[in-house]
Amino acid sequence: MSVQDQIVKQNLAFVYGRSKEDEKHDPDKRSYVKSVKPLDNSAQLGPPITSFVGEFESLHPAYKCNVVNALDRSSEGSRNIIYPSFEHALMASKLLDVDKKLEIVQMQTIQEVKRFVSKELKKEKSEVQNWKDKCLEIGERLLRDKFMRNKLAKSALAKTIKRPLTFINDYKDLFWGVDNEKKGQNHLGLLLSKIREDVSKGEDVDAWLERSLYFEKADNVSISVEVKKAGVVEKEASQVLDRKSVVFIGKHESCDIISAHPSTSRTHAAIVVDKELGAVLVDLHSANGTMLNGVALPPCEFVPLTPQSTVSIGASSRSYHFTVETQAGLKRQQLLLQRLSSKQQEEENSQKSGRNNDTTVFVRNLAYETTEAQLADFFAPCGNVTHISVPRDRGIAFVTFSSLSGVLQAVGKDGDELQGRQVRIKRSDANAASSGKGKPTHPPGPIRSSRARGGVDSAIYGPGDTTKASLSASRTDKVTSSSSSSSSSSQKQLKVREEEEVEYDYSYYMQRYGLVDETVANSAITDDKSHHEKDESPPRRPVSKKRGSELDVQDTDASPPRRKK
Repeated sequence: MSVQDQIVKQNLAFVYGRSKEDEKHDPDKRSYVKSVKPLDNSAQLGPPITSFVGEFESLHPAYKCNVVNALDRSSEGSRNIIYPSFEHALMASKLLDVDKKLEIVQMQTIQEVKRFVSKELKKEKSEVQNWKDKCLEIGERLLRDKFMRNKLAKSALAKTIKRPLTFINDYKDLFWGVDNEKKGQNHLGLLLSKIREDVSKGEDVDAWLERSLYFEKADNVSISVEVKKAGVVEKEASQVLDRKSVVFIGKHESCDIISAHPSTSRTHAAIVVDKELGAVLVDLHSANGTMLNGVALPPCEFVPLTPQSTVSIGASSRSYHFTVETQAGLKRQQLLLQRLSSKQQEEENSQKSGRNNDTTVFVRNLAYETTEAQLADFFAPCGNVTHISVPRDRGIAFVTFSSLSGVLQAVGKDGDELQGRQVRIKRSDANAASSGKGKPTHPPGPIRSSRARGGVDSAIYGPGDTTKASLSASRTDKVTSSSSSSSSSSQKQLKVREEEEVEYDYSYYMQRYGLVDETVANSAITDDKSHHEKDESPPRRPVSKKRGSELDVQDTDASPPRRKK
């Protein structure tokens, strides 16, 4: 192939996309192993796996690979004790002395490790208290770390699909496995099956982080993210993440910080706020690496973050700066107490003056199956709840408290989770409507006709505007007096005219003066009040031909009322 043909081929690939062969060499796509793999339920389970050798050698507890126990600390206090196998780490977890654990790291065979640990356990105060009760929890933590750090072992575990896993051993360990007669508890096989299921669902990374670190309470965490490019802050990309102990970075839409650069992996890295270590950064086996202050991080290692730290993702030119606040929950509580103290006098004055403050909050983004009992438990710390209203299949609720302090504490819970959903809470102020500052947000009652709400007055002007409603009331009285002296057919005609009149009065002023606001339209009608009082007949819209056959056309005024100059 000539050089010119090669150039043409490259141009066509650039325009129409690269070939499948070229996609295999894409470092981002090549390194990405999709975590969520749908299982074929119709596939045969196959025979149970009882021998962890050959293809499934990586499932054996003595398989050589790096394993870290999150509970172990070196003399410097960092979690950097790396064991050569799962069984090394499991045996070392029985001891308290860190120096003895470092000696186990240097041992080559499992037999040597077991003899050493058995000798140390005979000494007083050398064994971890209640280790036998904690061994399953420790074993699961170590196994998850093993498969998280070693992608080949994780791939081998995923290939077993749903085949039963049974660990048959020759040294009569009936707790973690079974003997040749298949007698035993087989806890190792059960834990492997549990981790395999999480891998198939894509939940293995979250489970590994939860068991490797001590998460700070999410309500206490607030993370400010500042994004810079060429030294200039990008305000649109910068953000504040509240109530999150774990923040994922990647190109996938489920990540908290999305980087669209081609060198970014789907789930590239994560920032975790630990109770003891503070904020730490971890690379999640990304294809092109994560840089901290210009230094590439090793995968699955927790590195502390400082406010001066600069984080780079892959080959992207953007830099990220994180400021982590671990006292955000306390600050919110202090702010709430200040609001309570400032509103306390207002509440007392309102009670003395006899005003009825609305003590109802509006709750939305609820699950449809949320019950009143669940809401009562959710708002119990806020104060005495007197009434709860949950409309059916609406995802909203109205909660009434006995005092204003309960309302303010309930508003402080805005953004908290209930049944896995982040609920939104705001105050329902009934006095806003009467003071002219807004409309009340009370529970919606049954819809009634305009007559039931106060006739034409309420339908057009609202229930509280009696001055502007006097004109409509006089019209209604005139129409009623004229209809009493007519026949039944005339009453039907006048009833239709009344409906037209209500519709016409509002739309006429809206169209005539180009008004878009109901308040301005009411003002325009008030200005024409004197004109309507002098006019004996109320203004009416010309009747259409379709409906005019049923009415007396002579009774209608073809010209609309004009505004006085």
